[in-house]
Amino acid sequence: MITIFQAVLLGALQGITEFLPVSSSGHLVLVQQIFGWKAENGIILAFDVALHVGTLCAVLVVFRRDIIDVLMGRAWRLFWLVVLATIPAVVMGFGFKNSIEAMFSSVAVVGYAWLFTGTFLWCTKYIRPSVILSGSEGSPAFGSISWLRSLLIGCAQAVAIIPGVSRSGSTMSMGMFLKLDGKMAARFSFLMAIPAILGGAVLDAKDVIAFPREGLPQIIIGTVVSFAVAYLSIKWLLSIIQKGKFHWFGVYCWLLGAGTLVYLYAR
Repeated sequence: MITIFQAVLLGALQGITEFLPVSSSGHLVLVQQIFGWKAENGIILAFDVALHVGTLCAVLVVFRRDIIDVLMGRAWRLFWLVVLATIPAVVMGFGFKNSIEAMFSSVAVVGYAWLFTGTFLWCTKYIRPSVILSGSEGSPAFGSISWLRSLLIGCAQAVAIIPGVSRSGSTMSMGMFLKLDGKMAARFSFLMAIPAILGGAVLDAKDVIAFPREGLPQIIIGTVVSFAVAYLSIKWLLSIIQKGKFHWFGVYCWLLGAGTLVYLYAR
């Protein structure tokens, strides 16, 4: 059973790493390995889904204007861009479900994936956007994102199903490689996270329902903590991108990946 302390720690970890380009799934795999938390797979998965719901709520709050525009019918193109970008991850998730689940028990996969993540994050340092798409705070600015760009960013999100490959890092980096302004790439990445997180929660809803009643306080605490920390993390990341320091997350991923592999092979 997950304790209150573990719920707070994992909630904070999820909130920090879900949207920062450092892979939340990789951190969760590593923490569970280091501390030897051996809860039943169903319980761990259910708790993980609950944490993702907390981070989902943070996105809904921060980007409520864009979401309201979609709901009010003022940004249908944005809606379909997000749908298109979601398709590759759906295909990847269903087509390679068993293989992906097996990766979550492999610390080696996480270590190498972090090295990969660090590399493409650092490469964004050398990208200069040729298309200015930051726009205003309203959704019409998304009209400049082409369907092809949306699909390619979606493919980057599909690769990020592998633990250790950052979803936000891969999608934001791909957006920048495709000459999008950093702020616009980040906004689109965050909006893409909504169906990705929601889809995962719905898919694993049976595990949440099966969670023991005595674990409910831990679920609630973890969800609240993940929401609060994720909200602050999103705001901070947008500020980092604005300052042009996004690539420095690559150094963190390199160090973490190397440290993980040393820890694994030195035992």
